[in-house]
Amino acid sequence: GGWTSWSSWSSCSQSCSNGTRTRNRTCSNPSAKHGGNNCTGNPSEVASCLLKNCPIHGGWTSWSSWSSCSQSCLNGTRTRNRTCSNPSAKHGGNNCTGNPSEVAICFLKNC
Repeated sequence: GGWTSWSSWSSCSQSCSNGTRTRNRTCSNPSAKHGGNNCTGNPSEVASCLLKNCPIHGGWTSWSSWSSCSQSCLNGTRTRNRTCSNPSAKHGGNNCTGNPSEVAICFLKNC
């Protein structure tokens, strides 16, 4: 028997990230007859494919500890921060929404 030509490759199994694609052939060119040998080898082939990297959306880190109060008496402010790096946005993913810092009023004592 003899193999047909390979079919076209299938589309990638994933629209992003790593996937696979396949192509096939049949043992019919010609088919084995009258005690002839079947084809040797595989009727299908698989290959890896990567159309594009998947978007990764940004995520906030945990808030930092609050800073010390800006005043030793009466009203002051303190701040805390976070960064959009858990993970960082990649491959067209969205950045974090919201503020990277917060400010709060603090009062330690009367002067």
